[in-house]
Amino acid sequence: MQCPRDGATLVSTKYEGEIVVDQCPSCGGVWLDSGELQALQQLVERDHKTHLRRIDIIARAYEFARQKTRAEITCPKCGGRMESGEYVYCSQIMIDRCVDCSGVWLDKGELAALEQFFEEAGLQEQEEKDLNLRHSFFASLFDR
Repeated sequence: MQCPRDGATLVSTKYEGEIVVDQCPSCGGVWLDSGELQALQQLVERDHKTHLRRIDIIARAYEFARQKTRAEITCPKCGGRMESGEYVYCSQIMIDRCVDCSGVWLDKGELAALEQFFEEAGLQEQEEKDLNLRHSFFASLFDR
């Protein structure tokens, strides 16, 4: 497959030792086949907690706005049209998804940003569970 940004030949490589992805050796972008993004979401090999503390919100918002003006690309796998959009509401991560084969193109840095987002979402979910558990515990002390 060819890189949709610069035409270089994509190289297959294992990401975090588990998922085979196709990466552009020149621009650093990554192609994920349908379902691979969800599989990557489940990986926990890298710990991004230290990076989460250093996220620059202003720089992230600027990059998000800049990415909205990127040139459209075609799918490197099937030649279909790629739609650019925010991964999920408030993630501030733009991804390109093929409307035909559901593959995903991630520009350099977007995969790491997604992993940080997944970890941050997991941490928030765990904090909510912990808070609910504490609330239930204290409520049980007074509901005798």
